[in-house]
Amino acid sequence: MLVAANLLPLFGVLFSGWSVFIVMSLFWLENVIIGAWNVPRMATQLLRGQWGALFLIPFFIVHYGLFCAIHGLFVTGIFGHDQPIPGGKIEASPLAAFTLIGRLIEADPALWWAAAGMVASHGVSFLVNFLGSGEWKREDAGSLMFAPYRRVMVLHLTILAGAGAIALLGAPVWGLVVLVFIKTVVDAWSHLAERNRLAGAAQPTGPVAP
Repeated sequence: MLVAANLLPLFGVLFSGWSVFIVMSLFWLENVIIGAWNVPRMATQLLRGQWGALFLIPFFIVHYGLFCAIHGLFVTGIFGHDQPIPGGKIEASPLAAFTLIGRLIEADPALWWAAAGMVASHGVSFLVNFLGSGEWKREDAGSLMFAPYRRVMVLHLTILAGAGAIALLGAPVWGLVVLVFIKTVVDAWSHLAERNRLAGAAQPTGPVAP
């Protein structure tokens, strides 16, 4: 599912003429999706009696929401300053990036499918890995609150550097294809690293009684 979801932007680049701005906007949207799925992850810790999650969940929503808003303005300012915006100019505000992605999706249905693929990919991981494999029993609300930041920082420092180079080259199609490939590899690496970490947490660390 993760690989399939990452192939949808590749389709947009090759067949819908997506620019580096649109690709980066879509990758930004995935940050929001990751944060949205993290809320039910944190909520599962209430079932384990971690009542601090009642405070951490709203704190995470506000803090991560502001983080995404600022990141969205950053992406828009760097890659979208000379791009046509569907529906006209958008005033700078914390919600500007959210408004922009809504307009982009409305203007290009292929973006809707790409966004839906990302929602489905992270949803399957939540159901199969986090719930189905019992990972939720090996986590705590505090660690879960910071988990999206770790993934987003590693991923987007990588693709921001690549996207900046592509923009300087005039956004050639082959460059965008390489960018999508790099993003897929880093995303898969982060996903497998998380699975391995939680699988290791399930192993006994002390001596086993005969």
